[in-house]
Amino acid sequence: MEKKDRMEILFEDIQSKFELILEGYTVLNNKIDRLAQDMNARFDRVMVNLSVLDRKLDAFQNHLSRKLDSMVANLTAHQTDT
Repeated sequence: MEKKDRMEILFEDIQSKFELILEGYTVLNNKIDRLAQDMNARFDRVMVNLSVLDRKLDAFQNHLSRKLDSMVANLTAHQTDT
């Protein structure tokens, strides 16, 4: 085999290995992109759930505040009567 033929075979081998590396890189890049999209979607759901929870906590706090105000008013009225 001539030196030129061996160089061409070596070059083709190197080129095929680079193609495999690039293909692997593309697959990994696609997986990372899908993972990022999934994580963003999950983060968005968490933020929505936190927002709902925050509103519910505010409503509960207001409810408790009204109850306490009512109890104070009742106790004050009871003390006034006695």
